[in-house]
Amino acid sequence: MTEPNFTVPAYWTPEEALAVYELLDDLREKIWAIYNVRLQEEIRNQRQPEPR
Repeated sequence: MTEPNFTVPAYWTPEEALAVYELLDDLREKIWAIYNVRLQEEIRNQRQPEPR
């Protein structure tokens, strides 16, 4: 998995930063509610060592 290539603006107000943080947290919860089993499988697959 590659790391995202973006930066977080340093000029947001604390209220704006909190709004984005809460949005991402809500999005994470909704994604987990739909894909939880498949996400668990994918996480497990990505953490397994590569076969030699």
